[in-house]
Order: sequence, then structure tokens, then C-alpha cells
Amino acid sequence: MLTADQDPRPATARRYRPAIAYTVVVIAPLTAAFLLIRYGTRDAGPAPADTTTTPDTVFRLLLSASIVILTAHAGGLLCRRLGLPRLIGEMIAGIALGPSVLGALLPRTQTALFGHETYDLINVLAQLGVLLFMFVIGLELPITLLRRSGTTSLVIGHGTLALPLLTGALLALWLPAGLRPPDAPETAYTLFIGLALSVTALPVLARILTESGRIGTRTGALGLAGAAICDITAWAILALVIALIHGDGYHGLVLTLALTAGFALFMWLAARPLLARLARAAQHDRRWSGTLVATCLGGLVASALVTELIGVHMIFGAFLAGLIAPRTAPVITRLAATISNLTSWFLLPLFFALIGLKTNIGDLAGATNAALCAGIVIAAIAAKCAATACSARLAGLNWRDTGDLSVMMSARGVTELVMLDIGHTLGLITERLFAMLVVMALVTTILASLTLKSPPRATPDPEVEPPRPRNAPEPAAVPTGLPNR
Repeated sequence: MLTADQDPRPATARRYRPAIAYTVVVIAPLTAAFLLIRYGTRDAGPAPADTTTTPDTVFRLLLSASIVILTAHAGGLLCRRLGLPRLIGEMIAGIALGPSVLGALLPRTQTALFGHETYDLINVLAQLGVLLFMFVIGLELPITLLRRSGTTSLVIGHGTLALPLLTGALLALWLPAGLRPPDAPETAYTLFIGLALSVTALPVLARILTESGRIGTRTGALGLAGAAICDITAWAILALVIALIHGDGYHGLVLTLALTAGFALFMWLAARPLLARLARAAQHDRRWSGTLVATCLGGLVASALVTELIGVHMIFGAFLAGLIAPRTAPVITRLAATISNLTSWFLLPLFFALIGLKTNIGDLAGATNAALCAGIVIAAIAAKCAATACSARLAGLNWRDTGDLSVMMSARGVTELVMLDIGHTLGLITERLFAMLVVMALVTTILASLTLKSPPRATPDPEVEPPRPRNAPEPAAVPTGLPNR
């Protein structure tokens, strides 16, 4: 019998073998037995909604969350094997747990797992995940890279947003009236559809570039900087859309925008220097580290509440809180890593499940719906590629780098899903249009990942310094805290 030292299997395999074995022979059979005993083997149809609070609500939440996390992890692993970002598998897993797959095959089981009470609790956890996600996005925004890339990234970032925004606005006028909610304001609806076609997912783009070896090239650096500018502008436009809905006429809109701008200036000019001073104190005396962390987290919550009260959305407050956080402080770096792990492995999979519960691919059945969905996907890809190509060529890039950059800017990822969820919650899009836009986000992210899998053709640019890793003495230039997003 071989001892542990003599075992020829890799140490990693030996370490995880007991956990895998326990999951297969204990957890999986017990879970299957519980579902079989509790809900039966026959699903005659959807059970009536149970609006009363039951004693096993917490148990159902834990069971549902466990199934969501395990399913998302399995989907992520499968996509990683195929060379795709983990996000793709988690998105597909979330859709599979909704009415599209599980609800169609086992409606009573799907209702029991994700009933009203469980759905509401998952929604709370998912929104918390979105807040933390936006905090890390703000914290890891490549400000140094934006300054170094100059006006070229500004032209690319805004250029890749303007034409898709126009395309989406024209598409909103062309779409059938049945896809627009009757109570949605026309201006807000048109602007939101344009915005939905304009987004570029900065986190997933950073991971794709890292894995494909393009992170140190001039094209990769410009892609990251352009995506950052595009996303910042897109969030600002989304704030305008929300203000259009919540504002009481023209004066209400102006007041909401003025309060938002004033709060952003306060955060940058007053709160940011205060946190920087606290970070310097923490570097000289570790006893201040806990105070710095508590202040950043408390500021995250307070900032989210303020922007929610102003009438925009709490995600803007979370983004501002991350933007002003002292990113060079070691304790903040560790905080970002902790939040990123919690968000990536627990909270965001719940958000994807929430998106899946709202998405019914069955609504897209029929030639008309399929043609509309295909038209939205084609318009989104064509508008982004054409806008990026024009911007890149005007900025002086050659055709080879222009082609790579066009593909980079087409990835939507989780950023698109966050915006779609907000639009759906605000009543700006119907469930059918929501499903079409989710398909668009999924398809564009897959295509960008597959196209950029090959090694880069561009050589590294000596004028563009590759982003530093998280443990380097200077801050990271790209968002690395949320892998594969």
C-alpha cells in the first residue's frame, strides 16, 4: 500500500479527492432523496403560489442557493474546458434553472425551489452582489492607463458608444409595439435600447486579453482604456434614463442630475482626500487598517443609499465609493480580493440565476420572434464593429489592430446583464425583449471569446506598460479581481 509520500498522483488531485468523493457518494444522493420524497416524482403542472411565510424558508433558501452555486460552478468548469470565460457557463446555468429548462421539464420542482419567498431572498443577495461588483469595478478602474493612453482611448471609447447608441435608438423605433411596455416613457425606452447595444464589459475583456496574451500589446491597452471610457459614459447615460423616469417633469430631471453631479464632486473632492489621508495613517500604524476598511465599507453603503434617495440607482453610489477608495493601500488591496472572491463564487451566480428566472427562452419561439432576436444580435455586433473600426482608423491604427479592437469591444458580459436587470425592474422592457437582449449579451460574449483565443498578431508596444498584477507595488491597471467576468 502506497503512503501519501509514495502516491504518484499529483498533490492537487490527492487533496481534492476526499471532497469530490464525499460530494458524489453522500451529498448528491441525499439531495436527490430529499427532492424525491418532498416533491414527488410527478409534475402535473405549476403548483399554486404560496404567499405565506413557512418555517422552512431559510432551508429552502440554503438549498436553492446550493443548487445555484453548484450548477453555476459546473457550467463554469465546462466552459473553461472549452476555452471560454467562466461567465458563459454561469449565465447558461442561470438560464437553465429558470422557466426555460427546469421550469419546462419540472415545473413543480422549479416552483418549490424558487417560490416567491425564496425568489425575494435570492433577489436581495443578488443585488448585494451587484453592489459589491460595482464597488470593485470602481476600485480597479484603470485610471493610470486612461491617463497614459491620452486622446486615442477617448476617441475609441466614445466612438464605440455613439454609433451603437444611434443604432439602438433606431432599432427601438423599428421594433414592434408589443415589445415596448405601455407605461414606459418613449424617450427613456428609446435611450435605454440604444444603451443596451452600446455596452462593453470591461472585466470580461480584461480576462480575455490576459488569457490570450494581448494584455501587453498596444491594441490590448487601447481596448481596455476604450472599454473603461465607454462604460463610464454608459453608466452616466443610464443615470439620465433613471432620472427621466423618476424625475417630476423637466425641473425634477434637472434637480436629479444636479444632485447627482454635486454628490459625485463631493465624493471626489472631499471624501477621496479624507480616505487617502486615512490610508497613509494605516501604512504607518496598522491599528488604523481596521478603521480604513470600516470607513470604505460604510462609505459604500452610505453612497449607495444617497444615490438611491437622489433618484438614480444605488449602483452608482457603489461605483463612486470604489472609485475614490485608496487603491494603493495594501489593506484595500486585500479587501478587494476578499470581496471579489465572495462576489465571484457566491453572489454573482445568484444574480445569474435571478436573470435566468426572469428569462424564458420559450417566449422567443416562432419565426417572427427568432427573426427579431437575430436582428438584434446582428445589429449589436455590426454597430460595435463598425463604430470601433471607424474610431480606430481615425485614431491612426492599422487594419490588423483595428480588427482585433473591433472584436474586443463587442463583449458585453455581466455589465450588460446588470443594465438589463435595471431596465427590466424599471419597466422599460418587456419580458420578451429582455430575453432577446440576454441572448444578445450571451452570443456577443461567446463570439468575442472564441475570436480572441488565438495568440496575438500584434507585437508588444514599448510605450504601453503591461498592467501590473495585484500584488505589485503600484496599482493594477485592469480589473483583475473578478475573474472571467
